[in-house]
Amino acid sequence: MNQHPNNERAKAQRGMNEIHGAKSSGGSRRGNSAGAFLLLAPLNVLCIIVAALAVIGISSLARDAVSAPPTIDPAVTTGPLDVTEPPLVTDPIDTDAPPDTDGTTAVTTAPVTDKVTETVTRPPETEPVTEPVVEPVTEPVTSGPHPGVNPDRFPECLHPVYDIRSGLLGTSIVSDYAIIVDIEENRVVASRNSTVKMYPASMTKVMTLYVAALYIPEEDLYSKTYRMTNEIINPLYLANATRAGFEGGEDVLLIDYMYGTILPSGADCTVALSNYVAGSEEAFAELMNKTARELGLANTHFTNSTGLHDPDHYTTAYEMSVIMNAAMRNEVCRKVLSTYTYTTHVTPQHPSGITLYSTALVRLTPSNSSDLTFFAGKTGFTDEARQCLASVSRTADGKEYIMVTGHAVMKQNPVDDAVRSLTRLCVKN
Repeated sequence: MNQHPNNERAKAQRGMNEIHGAKSSGGSRRGNSAGAFLLLAPLNVLCIIVAALAVIGISSLARDAVSAPPTIDPAVTTGPLDVTEPPLVTDPIDTDAPPDTDGTTAVTTAPVTDKVTETVTRPPETEPVTEPVVEPVTEPVTSGPHPGVNPDRFPECLHPVYDIRSGLLGTSIVSDYAIIVDIEENRVVASRNSTVKMYPASMTKVMTLYVAALYIPEEDLYSKTYRMTNEIINPLYLANATRAGFEGGEDVLLIDYMYGTILPSGADCTVALSNYVAGSEEAFAELMNKTARELGLANTHFTNSTGLHDPDHYTTAYEMSVIMNAAMRNEVCRKVLSTYTYTTHVTPQHPSGITLYSTALVRLTPSNSSDLTFFAGKTGFTDEARQCLASVSRTADGKEYIMVTGHAVMKQNPVDDAVRSLTRLCVKN
């Protein structure tokens, strides 16, 4: 009996100890949590400060972005764009000005020369200039003789003859097609693949000039105008064809189109002449083919007046020499082909006119000497035709020669081929 109460008291004591022990353990855990909080508190405060500074900085940047003016790149044009008219190309890159071998684009600039620039004497303008012609001229000029309109006589007079003195140029030149013709003797001096089909590129414009001269009376060239239009300009701009630089709505004298066709190789001028003479470029190309037949040419065919590439637009070096010879026998054509520089007549669009330079003579005349002088010519270039040149030169003894080359690699190759070959074969030592 006495033992039972003691046991009960012992159990009660153990229970109290367990309860107090649990409280002591919980207090220890709370003490540890409080210590950790005291250690982390500075880091929490630091994070709050950094976040506040970031918010302030972002707000400040936003205010600066709103108030600061935009940065303008000086290379960007800020003026309005004219979507109705293509940019005027005054130094165009076209069929006659391909990229140079280093990959940069060749740009035609005013040539530097110490030679006296040929001046062109123009008849005074008729005041007022006649209204622009809109109806095409479809009949050739009948007043006065015109070489080529008599097919029975023409081939006999102008087709050069290969004889035992005719040589082969072979690998002495770079051009794949070539011919040299003695105009006085009407004889082939030397040739290379001269009867093989070739693409004439802008040498085509010699025929364009010649046909225009056959169908337009000379007095009309200085008195009548034809209006340049955007319908003419825009396709040529897209084709990257060379233009003389006339603008849409500009009334241009026909003689200016003649010079613009040859000197800068202006496709805008050839199409304008085509429309004036025949009503369209396609109809004018038929007149070119008709004239080719009158010249007795069996291996020449034209599809356009510009020389832009077409597989069905071709000639040979031999037949191109016949075309060049025919043009040089026409007074107007000879004058145009022999002109180094020319300034077009004044218009509201061009108060000072447009100064044109002959792409052929700019390249050829630096090679002139007392023994050999180049005085007329026409260049050409397309990717398919490559570098072409039709030139007329005169030796010290007064003899004149035509040389046609085609399919050369670089722009200077046709000039070098002409200078070396003519000096070797035609200049008397």
